[in-house]
This record gives sequence, C-alpha cells and structure tokens, in this order.
Amino acid sequence: MNNIWLRKKEVDILRYLPYFLSKEPTFKSVNAADNAEHERLRLQIQECLEQLFLKTATWGLRLWEEYCGLQSDETLDYKTRRNRVLDVLNGTETVTKDFLLTLINRYVADKSGSVIEHYDQYYIDILLPDGKVTSFVDLEKNLRTFMPAHLGWKYVAFSGVNDYVNVSGIVSGCREFSIMADTSYDLLIDGPAEPVATGIVMQGYEITIEPDLFK
Repeated sequence: MNNIWLRKKEVDILRYLPYFLSKEPTFKSVNAADNAEHERLRLQIQECLEQLFLKTATWGLRLWEEYCGLQSDETLDYKTRRNRVLDVLNGTETVTKDFLLTLINRYVADKSGSVIEHYDQYYIDILLPDGKVTSFVDLEKNLRTFMPAHLGWKYVAFSGVNDYVNVSGIVSGCREFSIMADTSYDLLIDGPAEPVATGIVMQGYEITIEPDLFK
C-alpha cells in the first residue's frame, strides 16, 4: 500500500516557519508540543488506513473475518489469518494450476510447492518440501473447499539438495597402442576438389604426435 498523499516524514512545524523563530525558547516549546500531537494523529491515521487493505491489516483483520463469515482466532499469526481471508475472497475464481500453486504456496515457507497434473486419471500430485509447510491443517481445509469434486490429490514430500556428486572408479584392465609417425603418408580423395560438409562436430580432442616420439 502506498498512500502518496499522506505525510511520511515525522511532523516538524518549524520546518515551514522562518528560521529565527526556532531560536525563541517559548515559541520553540509550543511548537514541540504541537509537533508531538500532530505526529500522534498522523500515525493513527496511517494505522487506520492499513486496516482497509488485507495485506497490512492487523487489528482490523477481525472485520475482514467477520465479512467472510470466518471465526476469528487471535492465537494465529497475522499471515495465517490473512491467508484464510484470501482463500474465501478467491472462492469465485476458476481452479487452474496457477490458482492451486498460489493456494498451496501460501502455506509453504519458501514458496517451493508445485503441482503435477494427471488429466487422464483425474487427480494431481502436490509436491511439498519436507519440513516447510506452515499449516498443513489449513492447507487441507482449503483444498477441500476449492478443489472440484471430480478431482483428487496426493501429497508428495520431497527434500531438495544443492550439492555435487563425484563418481570415480578403478581401472582393472587396459590395452596399450603405439601409433608410429609416418611423414610420407598420403591421403587420396576421389571426389570433388572442394571440401564437402557431411556432419557437425559437437565435441572433439586435438592430439599432437611428434615424429620422434618413439625413438
């Protein structure tokens, strides 16, 4: 929320008055008292405005829950309560894959939950990172609320590992080949004088064999 019309800086009335007035002790004291009261009112107005928006509402969440027909539970944190209200407000949306991803990741700490659809079998796999689901009870409840009756779902827990895997082995047998250098070898090409491309080299190694390597 960005209320550009509302003052963001702390109130200081003397900022708008001639500088010399701030040097007069009585006038300065009166303005300091006025500043404190104006600042208190500014913060109260800001707090009231925050209750009008679900993402910033705190004590106003009770009104949102009442509007959505939800029982207020102040033992829950603000994020969980906001998600419960969002789930009700989004109840008229079509249940698409994107909708399910948004719904599921409201209850996943790092937003890494995902969905695999099985159209021919009428169910989905819900992939959840192990140990990162913030409220499995609320997730289950909302899936039962919004999932179409003809679709089922299966939970799949997974653990992500960001690491390297090194594979090694032991040579149990080998053969040695000796390629003698022959500087008089000629390669005859029976065909066009110009090179003809017959393929594309994806990977290659260049080996240089010196003429006197095997002397």
